[in-house]
Amino acid sequence: MGENVVTFISIMPVVIIFIGMGIYSLKRKTPMHFWAGTVVKPEEIRDIKSYNRANGIMWIVYGLSFLLCIPLELLFGDIGYIIIGILGLPGVIALILCYNHIYKKYKNDTNVEKNSSTKKYERIVFSFIMLVCLIPCIILATVDVTGGHELTIKDDKVRMQMTSFKMGDIKNIELLEDINITSKITGSGTFIYSRGAYNVEGEEATVYLYKGKKPYIKIKLKNDKIIYYNEKNREDTEKTYNKLLQYIK
Repeated sequence: MGENVVTFISIMPVVIIFIGMGIYSLKRKTPMHFWAGTVVKPEEIRDIKSYNRANGIMWIVYGLSFLLCIPLELLFGDIGYIIIGILGLPGVIALILCYNHIYKKYKNDTNVEKNSSTKKYERIVFSFIMLVCLIPCIILATVDVTGGHELTIKDDKVRMQMTSFKMGDIKNIELLEDINITSKITGSGTFIYSRGAYNVEGEEATVYLYKGKKPYIKIKLKNDKIIYYNEKNREDTEKTYNKLLQYIK
């Protein structure tokens, strides 16, 4: 929960700025500009009130969109951060496209239309930039770039990232084909892994799991703490399970 509070505090200045820009646009009497250092002349816009209202709604919706990362982070962990990344560079591109649509909708008919070749060039450039920005977001959601959560045993001590315990602390070990993860308490997760404190089978447990990669090792310690662990493939998980059994015999 603490990291969710940190995320909320971190994004609130951004939310306030963009919502503030939206409110400013709604109350503005002269046409709202988009690009810094530019001015939209009143004679360029045929309906200034509607034009400013559309700009205001655009900025307010964009600002509120950042708040989506909070419930998404609570439910899916790192997905919340990915949403922030998407709202960053790709989001700015979307804003540019949205503003261009608003400007074209409300500009005076006397203004010269851009020729078709220029419009085609803009679409190609925006599509390319959007693709470049989305690729890192897709990678973060579908590829484990953290280096994994490999279980290691050294000097009678077991370690999985930030979790460690002695072999003598193990009360019981099971190899399970299915587990039921109901919710995340704290930690991180993407489409391919879950790590942290989760509710599993009705109990709070620490998990280091690759999603959908059976089987799962359940380790119960003498202090009743429960840990679930697996590797990326069945063979490696079974090897780790057998290795743990050898150490505790």
